[in-house]
Amino acid sequence: MALPRFTSVATVLLSVCALILVFVGLFEWDMPLTRFVRSLNDLHVDRLANPWLAQFSDLGDRLGKGESLVMLSLVLLAVGYGLKHPQWKDAGWQSLIAHGLAALSANILKHSIGRPRPKFMHAGNLELSPVSGSGWDSFPSGHAAAAFAVATVLATKFPRARWLILVTAVAIAASRIIRGSHYLTDVAGGTALGCVMGMVAAH
Repeated sequence: MALPRFTSVATVLLSVCALILVFVGLFEWDMPLTRFVRSLNDLHVDRLANPWLAQFSDLGDRLGKGESLVMLSLVLLAVGYGLKHPQWKDAGWQSLIAHGLAALSANILKHSIGRPRPKFMHAGNLELSPVSGSGWDSFPSGHAAAAFAVATVLATKFPRARWLILVTAVAIAASRIIRGSHYLTDVAGGTALGCVMGMVAAH
């Protein structure tokens, strides 16, 4: 009995170590990607010059907002109760719980870590200022955390649509980088946090 338990613990620890190493590697891409995004911006109006990218960014912002995700959960609940379909009811409640857990934990981490948003970062050095208010709340991305928390639940409940659901969550997360609101590691951290909270809520 002891050997299988040891093997499973070792597997989890190795997986965590691998994720940490990948995450550390992503830091190398933060500033180059941020500079590239800045080059796409119209500096006079602080907006993406390309209309397609601007629309993609705005759509991702709207879809990832708390109000939109709560509305999605309420629609699932309404359909579930209206049609007496337990799968939809479970999806509604669990996505609400996942969203709440992700939002709460992301906000606690944001203000505890105090990483500046890309527009406040110029030198490329990692600067942290915990509990410093607006603008110092970049890590993790709340949109990415909420989107992936809800997406993880829905992908579990509706496996046939899981690729469409996950692609939508990826698009929301990517829009935060293109918008210039977050670094790549902010989005990666939010994605990981959202997936964990989604799995907790779904199981």
